Amino acid sequence: MSRDSKKAEIVGFRPLSRSISLYEPREPAKGQLIILATWLGGTAKHIAKYTTLYKTLAPSAKILLIQGPIDSFLAPYPIQRRNIRPAIDPIAQVVKECGHSVNTLDTRHDATHSLTSPHILLHIFSNGGANNILQLLQVWKSEIGSPLPLSGLVIDSALAVGGYKQNYRGFQQSIPNGLILRLLGPVAASYALLVLETSIALGRYPRPETAMRQCIFDETLVQVGEPENFLYDVNRNDGTKSAKTKRICYFASKADQNTPFQDIISHSKEAKERGWDVDLHLWDDTPHCNHLGKHEKDYMEAVKNMWMPKKPEAEIRSPHDGERLSDSKVGSGTVHLTLCTAGRTLPAYASDSEEPSRQMGVKGFAYAFASVILFLVAFRLWKFTIRPLLHPDEPSELPYWIPYFGHAFAYVRSGHDVIMQAKEYLNNTREPFALQLKDRKIYFILHPDDSTAVYRNTTTMSFIKIVEQLQRTFRISETTMRTAWQLPKSKEEDRMQTIAGVSNPGLKSLGDLSMDFWKAQVAGKEYRTVESKFSRLIADELAKEVARTDMRDGVFRLLPLMQRVFLSAGIRTFFGEKLLEVDPDFVTKFIVFDDESWKLWFKWSFSKKMFANKRRVEESLERWLELPRGERGELAYLVDMVEKTQLAIGTPIDDLAKIMNLLIFIINTNTYKAAYWATAHLLTSSSIRDDIQTEVSRARQLLNSHQLTESYLNNLRSETPHITAIFHESLRYYSASSSIRLTLAPVAIGKRVIPTKSVVFIPFRPLHYDAEVFGSDVNSFNPDRFFNDKKLSSSQNFKPFSGGSSYCPGRVLARMEFAVFVGELLGAYNVEVLGEGKVPTTDEKTPTKGILMPIEREDISVKVSCRKQ
Repeated sequence: MSRDSKKAEIVGFRPLSRSISLYEPREPAKGQLIILATWLGGTAKHIAKYTTLYKTLAPSAKILLIQGPIDSFLAPYPIQRRNIRPAIDPIAQVVKECGHSVNTLDTRHDATHSLTSPHILLHIFSNGGANNILQLLQVWKSEIGSPLPLSGLVIDSALAVGGYKQNYRGFQQSIPNGLILRLLGPVAASYALLVLETSIALGRYPRPETAMRQCIFDETLVQVGEPENFLYDVNRNDGTKSAKTKRICYFASKADQNTPFQDIISHSKEAKERGWDVDLHLWDDTPHCNHLGKHEKDYMEAVKNMWMPKKPEAEIRSPHDGERLSDSKVGSGTVHLTLCTAGRTLPAYASDSEEPSRQMGVKGFAYAFASVILFLVAFRLWKFTIRPLLHPDEPSELPYWIPYFGHAFAYVRSGHDVIMQAKEYLNNTREPFALQLKDRKIYFILHPDDSTAVYRNTTTMSFIKIVEQLQRTFRISETTMRTAWQLPKSKEEDRMQTIAGVSNPGLKSLGDLSMDFWKAQVAGKEYRTVESKFSRLIADELAKEVARTDMRDGVFRLLPLMQRVFLSAGIRTFFGEKLLEVDPDFVTKFIVFDDESWKLWFKWSFSKKMFANKRRVEESLERWLELPRGERGELAYLVDMVEKTQLAIGTPIDDLAKIMNLLIFIINTNTYKAAYWATAHLLTSSSIRDDIQTEVSRARQLLNSHQLTESYLNNLRSETPHITAIFHESLRYYSASSSIRLTLAPVAIGKRVIPTKSVVFIPFRPLHYDAEVFGSDVNSFNPDRFFNDKKLSSSQNFKPFSGGSSYCPGRVLARMEFAVFVGELLGAYNVEVLGEGKVPTTDEKTPTKGILMPIEREDISVKVSCRKQ
């Protein structure tokens, strides 16, 4: 491994990112690509030997170079996957050159091209290269949805079983020259490895080396076969697959101090048992990743055979001692073994039967522990004492001990408490500050004047980038994301106009245009239609719930009742009746997903169950979308326009289902929660209930035979100040939301400067609990504050619906949904609170990005029955 700290730039390669570059010959052959994933800290001088080799053997092939910077070893997996992302497009382009659709590689192809097979060879060096390929395969699967097609693999000094001692040695030999790096590098490595080993021991992560060794055999990630018969044989009429020849070549040495040759042999045996054609080259005199230098002829011949396979021979002759070796066959696999000896004394561990020790040991653990303590002290001294002196303009950061994670765990438990801790740390100055939350530093704005400045700044503070991130959180593919946010160059190229027939005079991207759809639906010309329908369906769904429960005892738990009523009415309003006919349990499935959806926003590691629940919702949406458009009935303007435009740009059904799921989430998930708290308080407070009952009784005099009329809805909109006040107080008291922006350039906030590409949070709760604005009883639920001071809801401190470009267009509809529900509940039914009749405690242990939830066991029980007419 290299000790050079300089970035390895190879002549003739076009940089795609800091560690990824692409070589394109003057006349590239269609569908030919070589992927080189080099070792940790490799330098240009050494890497160039292999790029030159492939330029000679495959002069018409593109070469994708994925290097392994040393700091990538310490980066968390989300950052590693983000860094590997630029490698996806060149590979996808090669696959598309062969006529295949990259989103459905197995079954569909571009009819404008003849269908051929990609010729892609993957060459992996060391575990550093193997780790990058593991991330590449996972990102490819996530974005493209199909296994990566390969014609063969070359494994050079890679796929060590690993462990603390082995990994530490590998990292130490990769540290560049330099006194500081030599002193701090091993300490940083010890800390990172100790965290990793602890996480593995706790079951949080699988051992990465195990994942590297197994990903090659995972056919959901990789499909390996000869170029001429990869994928479906297009000449067959039965659609069956041609037989594949899975070929893999290994290079190993008994003198390799980093990757024990036994680990490579064991992997080759597993490949052989799985039916692969294995070519194994074992030397005894070459160090790690340096076999080409000493055995150039053999190495080149083996690589050449992997690129352009020759017909297998019955025997292979050893190039050094003339020993004849027969092919060893196990099952359907074949191994071609070349042994090369040079009379060297081998390391003590280098015997076929003796495994090198990978245990940490008592001394190793003591050294690691001492190194970690030293590292943490040095880290804290630098991070929170020395660095702030060097950057006095940057916002202060709340100190922490654990690098990378920072305050992440405390923030997940109670973000408000951590924010208040930071505010106290800054002596309640309310100036901007920063919190380290896992892999990202987040900046927080608390002063209302600063938040107003952020909302007004639409040039260097972007909300659109946050919307893009929200879509990625829902796992919408990068292909769809790029297409949706791409600006059309002309009206003729704008598929939203030419195919969907949607007016787009400003030539906006679909991402921007979708924001216009939202505003038109819930705050523009389409609003009254959706308000009227939503109101009628809330009344209808509540009647259904009461009728079902009347058959038993008429007793409800308040939260599930309001979930079912609001969600069912919302889905019917926006998606028509057919979705609930396709899946009658859809609302229940969505509630189950929504209960754990916080794991999406916090990127929680233990989220398998949540993603399974999310997938069930989207499977139902896919079945609904696959129905002919005419069978799905009347859709709301928003849903109709989103579907038309997404299909026009070629969005696949699985992505469209995720987009629809996101729509349902935005439309429904917070309104019923705010309405729940307001309802809980009015039902348990006789004074509040009496005031609201009076407003409801007066409004219901405008009904026509119990049918909702426009005059009734007008009264609920403008003549029910107590209903409005309690809804506003519910939003003030229970909101844990934040408005979010991304800086596109350094931004001055007061005396502080927030760096470019920073995420900025404006949390609502600290603003809502400002005693100078809301009174000394700010910690009590008191709707009279909004009833007595009508201007309070317009205060800079009251931002339950965000502000600026992110000002929620659905705020009027949300308030109206609550008013209609209360009007029906208190006007059409007798409601009796059972038990103690106390408002539940908020669930502070379950994280949230919106309105707080109650502790489930404390939910209110109510008995509901129809009023006698």
